[in-house]
Amino acid sequence: MVSAVAWRAFAATIGLAGVSTAVAPLLRIPAGSMLVAFVVGAVLHATGMMTIELPQWLLAGSYALVGWTIGLRFTRPILVHVARLLPRIAASTLVLIAVCGGLGMVLSRVAGIDPLTAYLAMSPGAPIRLPSSRLDAVDMPFVMALQTPVSSSSCSSAPAWPGWSPGISIPEGIAITKPAARKASTTARNPPDCGVQQCPASFR
Repeated sequence: MVSAVAWRAFAATIGLAGVSTAVAPLLRIPAGSMLVAFVVGAVLHATGMMTIELPQWLLAGSYALVGWTIGLRFTRPILVHVARLLPRIAASTLVLIAVCGGLGMVLSRVAGIDPLTAYLAMSPGAPIRLPSSRLDAVDMPFVMALQTPVSSSSCSSAPAWPGWSPGISIPEGIAITKPAARKASTTARNPPDCGVQQCPASFR
């Protein structure tokens, strides 16, 4: 059953997303379009100036679009590389689940909350995967209060993670382009118009 949509609040939500997308490039921050909408929307919603309206059909379509966008970018070299790393990825996933479960148990005992709420609060992205039938059994304000800073810090710092990970080799055929690399690549394809004596050695 499709729930009714508050069209005025929905239009304001779409407007916030559009303005955030337009303003984000000017701020030059990682994942700016999402973080700007996230922070501004949270402030406006908390102060009662705006109601965030996200219909289920919009969420379902957005998740599908994001999934297709990511999936269509996979190439054969990437799939081969991922297949080689699959055992480590699976092991890391199990370790992450175990760590989140352990932290959830500690949080449940310390804060005196139910185990499901504690586990969701400690698990990255867990509220998204929670069935709507279990929402009443979870203290969602508590979960989101812990998830919000984690999500914000992850989105703002994730683009720099590859540079902080020594020992990770990128196989041939997989290119991770950074701004400096793009500039160097463009300069190499279009060398400056200068005399032989004035040009850098790399362009002679």
